[in-house]
Amino acid sequence: MLLRPEELENEERELIDNLCRLSPEVKTAQELAISFLEMIRGRRAESFDGWIGQVVESRISELISFAD
Repeated sequence: MLLRPEELENEERELIDNLCRLSPEVKTAQELAISFLEMIRGRRAESFDGWIGQVVESRISELISFAD
């Protein structure tokens, strides 16, 4: 779920799409995780505070723990 969509096989993409459709929390977690990876890969430290704010708003305890 943390790979870029273009790096996934069709079957994997379909599975992730189904999971995201069934659970808004999974969709949000995936989006935030990918956003984090892109921020790190792109060395965009200025985006970190905004990302933290999105994590807190998500109320996903695992991501909040990671962000802490």
